[in-house]
Amino acid sequence: MPSWPDALPLCVLDDGYSEQQEQNVAEFAAEVGPPLRRRRSSIATSLIEHSLILDDEEVEALLDFYRDDLKDGALSFTRTHPRDQVTEGSFIFTKPPVITRVSPYWRAAISLRSMP
Repeated sequence: MPSWPDALPLCVLDDGYSEQQEQNVAEFAAEVGPPLRRRRSSIATSLIEHSLILDDEEVEALLDFYRDDLKDGALSFTRTHPRDQVTEGSFIFTKPPVITRVSPYWRAAISLRSMP
């Protein structure tokens, strides 16, 4: 499994960081009474969105990692968790990185799913 490249920063911007647990409950309509609910899985995932400030070379490293190493985001990878920077985990991109100019640098918006 690929790892987050050493050429890219691990520290994320506090501004815009969000983490949300994915819905892990299935709900079914009962013939009478309230809906029936059950847990879907014993392992829930979370959706994480954050941004990085990158220079020109780091942008290229991110895009190469996404396109080549992760096969356009199809593969998962390992890295430390963006929130605590300590816990090692497995992640997958939920959509391609979005790069915008913040002169003289670049802002990369990253959307990930934590994997069990």
